[in-house]
Amino acid sequence: MTDEIKRLACACGLCLAPCAAAAATIPADDPGIRYYGRVDFSDPKRPRFDWPGVSIAAAFEGRSVGVKLDDGADDYNLFVDGVLKKVISTEKGSRTYTVEGLAAGAHNLLLTKRNGSSFGIGVFEGLALGEGGKLLAPPAAPRHRIEVIGDSFSVGYGDEGPAECKDLRPYENSYMAYGQIAGRMLDAEVRQIAVSGTGMVRNWAEPGPESAEPMPARYGRLLENDRASSWDFSKWAPEAVVINLGTNDFSTEPRTKPATYKERYHQLIKRVRGYYPDVAVFCMAQEPFAAYAEQVAAEENAAGNKAVYFVKYVHDGAVYGYGCDLHPTVASQAQFAQALAAAIRGKLGW
Repeated sequence: MTDEIKRLACACGLCLAPCAAAAATIPADDPGIRYYGRVDFSDPKRPRFDWPGVSIAAAFEGRSVGVKLDDGADDYNLFVDGVLKKVISTEKGSRTYTVEGLAAGAHNLLLTKRNGSSFGIGVFEGLALGEGGKLLAPPAAPRHRIEVIGDSFSVGYGDEGPAECKDLRPYENSYMAYGQIAGRMLDAEVRQIAVSGTGMVRNWAEPGPESAEPMPARYGRLLENDRASSWDFSKWAPEAVVINLGTNDFSTEPRTKPATYKERYHQLIKRVRGYYPDVAVFCMAQEPFAAYAEQVAAEENAAGNKAVYFVKYVHDGAVYGYGCDLHPTVASQAQFAQALAAAIRGKLGW
């Protein structure tokens, strides 16, 4: 019997020969696929995203799984059952990236965007399951929710690289940034609303003590690369918001004025609590701006906002090494995560 006759027989329900179960294509808008992060669903078959750490989760049965992406600029981690199976370096155009040779039975999939928004916008087009594969109910969501507002440290800039990187892309892994590590310690979904080079008032190496588009100007975007896009803050409410901005404000001349920095910090906290009235805010800082962030938290407390806390961390490259452009390594990020997780546990009882 030819392969064509076999296919026709199976399609017609005839028992002329054993019929292999067909491969399954799962569209991006299937309710069994769960998304984490700010995602543009204006075309539900082709959701778009650019913030670091955006993740896609699903459960399936089968011996292979493919993820269909239209990107070319970003890299992704593809985990199956908690094990990193592949780092996907996307190529331009719509392509399917597959993991094969899985054990028979049920599996959990997690796809995470490694790179920050500066690399561009990615598009997810669905899943491809091998013969006999089927989508299952999605894995349970984490119990808690954290939003991190920050710069390159929060993105995970070059955390897997050497101190000097000719190409940042393969060395940036937002999954290993402190916010995501702390989230896994606390069973929390973490959204990294962070852009490398940004500050509270002044972005890195920009002329003048104030920038036109520091991080607060980008905070409300659905897509960081689309200035006209707007995130609907009613769609998702965190229990804790971490603000870690200041490294770029004070790293190069002309540095931000401390009074201006603190004023804008208070404004951002007010804005955040306007969106999330019951949220706890953690002001996370290192030297040389730690004292200013600590003062902001104390001033908020004195004004009656008791759920504002200060968290200090130390970037010790002499001990933990340096990633790309002297940024924190994964080992340093883990130390930051310990400090943050301890603070959140201590204040919120998670």
